[in-house]
Amino acid sequence: MPYIFSLILLLENDSVTYLHLQNCLIDKPRDFFGLKNLRTLVLQQVIVKKTLLKTLCSNCNHLVDFTLDDCKITSKLIIISPSLLRLNIVNGGSYIRNLITIIASSLLSLEYSCLNNYTVHPMNIQAPMLSKFSFSGSSFSERIGLSGLWNVTTIKFDALLFDLSTDILPHLFSECPQLEDVTLKNCLFTSSTQITSSKLRRLIILDSVWVNDSPSEISIDALNLSSFEYTGYTTRIISFTAPRLSKVFWDTSERENTPHLFDPIASLPHIENLAMIVGTLQVSHSTILCIPTL
Repeated sequence: MPYIFSLILLLENDSVTYLHLQNCLIDKPRDFFGLKNLRTLVLQQVIVKKTLLKTLCSNCNHLVDFTLDDCKITSKLIIISPSLLRLNIVNGGSYIRNLITIIASSLLSLEYSCLNNYTVHPMNIQAPMLSKFSFSGSSFSERIGLSGLWNVTTIKFDALLFDLSTDILPHLFSECPQLEDVTLKNCLFTSSTQITSSKLRRLIILDSVWVNDSPSEISIDALNLSSFEYTGYTTRIISFTAPRLSKVFWDTSERENTPHLFDPIASLPHIENLAMIVGTLQVSHSTILCIPTL
């Protein structure tokens, strides 16, 4: 059974800078003014109520790291903290779509992950300094949107079964114009995809999922792209307009024997670092690629 932990135990202790509470029921006194110097707060397997967060956020004026791990969120949440730099809401989700509003003027990093078979929380993000955003969940709720990610430079989508081809990528680089580093892992594609960005420097597409085996193209037009990594289970036609691309990792071992498999690599003029995983049949039917170095 969860332990009942009363915050009154910390009422007179303002020296605490790190607090981790796990598998407990937090009893909040009516008037609580402790934890004035708390910098890191971790709540794990805790029932989180709106009134509890309001008390903690209003008291902890120096809070910079806040983690909600596998917590049960019973109502709409509002996280207001002008000092917060890093926020992690991980292993979350519920059967009720409770809105999470984040108002944090100094927030730099936000990570959200939802357990399988749970509903992703809609989020209202008001964090103008946010530069790093990581999202793992089956669907990217329309209520989350991209409007709060205007200044994000690094973004990661993981296990997203919301179609990237039609619903995410056509809007991602226009609504997040500062993006430089993008990772798409275990995500769903349904059709040919166009990626266009003048600021993108690093692109990773790992273990992508396609709804059919018909050839579909990934077309990448990125003037400043310098690093590209790709692994996939089925054949895709990848074309580049990336004159500064110099580092490539390409795993083709899961692909069937396809003519001109290495043509996109051979067309890149400035490759300095190339790593490829290939199958035996692919090597035996392909011309060995040699790129001289100066």
